[in-house]
Amino acid sequence: IKQGNLVLPDSLEYIDHGVFDQNQCAFKIPLSNKIRYIGASAFSGASHSFGYFRLPEFVEFMGGDCFYDYGENIEGEITIPKSITTVPSLAFESMNFANGTSLTFHDKVLRIESRAFSENQFNNKIVWPVNLISIGAQAFSSCNFRGGMENLPDGLSHLGDGAFFDSKNLPENLNLPLHLSKVSGYAFFGTNIRSVNISGYTETIEGNAFASCEDLTTVKIGKYVESIGSWAFGGCPA
Repeated sequence: IKQGNLVLPDSLEYIDHGVFDQNQCAFKIPLSNKIRYIGASAFSGASHSFGYFRLPEFVEFMGGDCFYDYGENIEGEITIPKSITTVPSLAFESMNFANGTSLTFHDKVLRIESRAFSENQFNNKIVWPVNLISIGAQAFSSCNFRGGMENLPDGLSHLGDGAFFDSKNLPENLNLPLHLSKVSGYAFFGTNIRSVNISGYTETIEGNAFASCEDLTTVKIGKYVESIGSWAFGGCPA
């Protein structure tokens, strides 16, 4: 569909993968709260919509890329539905909000997969799910946390490569999670942090993990760290 307006019926419950991928018609949003299933790439690259973006409240499944590169100067918010425990890869990467958006999690979210939210701007302060255990590679790369964000929860055990690569407005005084076993490569590359506390059970700091953090002057490394990779703090004044 390349032109015109498209209003999906309120009775709709299932949207299969790729159904509206790259469509140029204008969708009426928000989508109906009766929708339970949004397949992979369902709205990927669909560039036009009218109304206010908000996820259906009772969605039970979202596929990867479901809203990748969606919209053009849209208004709206991203509130993860309460039945979703894993935010899939590329689900909301590069969404085209006019003035940024808000991002709200519930505490049952356990995993945020790779590039799920990369290249977005968030206007609210990000409060992490208390039960979050994994953030995938580049999940929040090149993001602007305009409203700030809390320190990551202590239960987080996996932080993927480049998770916050080149992102802005992270906590200036960063306390890494107690149970994080490894700080992956490029995890905080080029960010604004001024101090970092790695005093939990972290054993490995991989190469370039904090490289090019030009304001990083204070680093506290805990007793369990056994390995620090090449250029882990390269280009930092610390």
